[in-house]
Amino acid sequence: DQFQAKYLQFQVSNYVATGMKAPEAREHVVKNYERSVKRMKEEKVDDLYSGYLDAFGRGLDPHSSFFAADNYEDFEITMGLSLEGIGATLSSQDGFTVVEQLIDGGSAKSSGLMQAQDKIVAVGQVKANGEVGEMENVFDKDLRDVVRLIRGPKGSKVRLMVLRKSGEGKERLTVSLTRDKIKLEEDAAKISYIDRVFNGEKRKIAVLDLPSFYADSRRGGRSSATDMKKLLKEAKEKSAEGLVLDLSGNGGGSLDDAVKIAGLFFKTGNVVKQGARESQGGEATLADTDSAVDWDGPLAVLTSRVSASASEIVAGTMKDYQRAVIVGGDHTFGKGTVQSVVPLPPGLGAVKVTVGMFYTPSGYSTQHRGVEGDVVLPGPFSTDEIGEKSLDYSLPPSKITSFVSPDAFVSTGPSAWKKVEPDALTYLKARSAPRVAANAEFQKISVESKKAKEKGKVVKLNEALKETKEKKDEHEQKKTLSKDAKVLEYLKRPEVIEAANVVADLIAYQRGARLPADPKLNDAKAEQKRD
Repeated sequence: DQFQAKYLQFQVSNYVATGMKAPEAREHVVKNYERSVKRMKEEKVDDLYSGYLDAFGRGLDPHSSFFAADNYEDFEITMGLSLEGIGATLSSQDGFTVVEQLIDGGSAKSSGLMQAQDKIVAVGQVKANGEVGEMENVFDKDLRDVVRLIRGPKGSKVRLMVLRKSGEGKERLTVSLTRDKIKLEEDAAKISYIDRVFNGEKRKIAVLDLPSFYADSRRGGRSSATDMKKLLKEAKEKSAEGLVLDLSGNGGGSLDDAVKIAGLFFKTGNVVKQGARESQGGEATLADTDSAVDWDGPLAVLTSRVSASASEIVAGTMKDYQRAVIVGGDHTFGKGTVQSVVPLPPGLGAVKVTVGMFYTPSGYSTQHRGVEGDVVLPGPFSTDEIGEKSLDYSLPPSKITSFVSPDAFVSTGPSAWKKVEPDALTYLKARSAPRVAANAEFQKISVESKKAKEKGKVVKLNEALKETKEKKDEHEQKKTLSKDAKVLEYLKRPEVIEAANVVADLIAYQRGARLPADPKLNDAKAEQKRD
């Protein structure tokens, strides 16, 4: 009861923080609880079974689960980076379905009829013969039910009744949109470039952001490995001297694509071994068999504690072959298990089940330990609460014999690449440390991390409200940014800048740069030069 009283106060305060008066805030909280009770009463038998089956799966280990039909559809959209609909990101706010963002390529944006923050209050279908169906009220409906009404096959039409803020009031209008196939470019691999200056020389560093290991299982479908190959070719054509592969927000995905992507950076060789469920089953080895080296230049892999699964396979393989320097978190998430998604008969969803442990070429499973960073940066996710070992029913780690392939390394010829030796890592860490210490953004992250540890799990209302308002303002600003502005914002992130700096240092090291024998003497000379 005491906790509930505090939580109610916190919920009311969140509304007050938006400028709402206390009586109205209390009314909103009451309505939210009434809405929850209504949804619970309307819950279908199928939902109860889904909840039970999912709980059963998660009781085996953290990653086995049940996908209800709707959830399985969402999973396939995530893996294939495409959907058929109007192209809008929706959220549920106070019973309304709100348009958060319009997606490029969707009719919601290209028609010019929809705007961000429009509230959808009714949905109507248009049959193939042009017959217009009745509008169905969707106020207070579960968001996934509204989404189900709006999504539909390419070429079909849907009608939406929306409320739009107009001056001091609101206008109600009805729009008709044609559904289409939409590519979710925001979640696809993308490349940008950043210039770093070292000893007076400007160096172009490519930054390749890979948010997930996506793969459309349908013939001719899109895959992250194919996209990566094209982007690496572009980086070479634009004369980039070094590359940052950003996996810092990548939670995993297609195992097959992880193997192919790792293979883009060396000749041929083993990438991962997958253990079987039965102890006598042995391990299945997955290797890169393509002898082409798509990127043979200096490489840094940017990670964090939320880099998981397939990200850890790629980062771990690069580390085991001494192919790249790992920059960012002290270690990755530590998910070392492999899951298989088994579709059930149509309309029944799918089962995701853990089928074994995976191991990187050194023979270590990334389970719990993750992939350790070589150049560690302060990060908001560096907390003990983030990681596989903190999850309920997490499986224990294990190790097998190393299976590093000697054929992966190419020392001569057009595809030759240089190993990142221990001396190089010493150089890179020494060069990075003073930059990080002097960086205001990293200092801020360190202070906030320290405060979070001291605070523990206690939520201080005044601090939380301030943070909520700041985050909301920041979120609203980002929603209005253009595509080019988003790229500029991304390249301003301190960890991205420092990863590019590390690559520039790696280029210099591989061309003969070394730390001075006496750093103090070097500092004095630098000071004289500045004077």
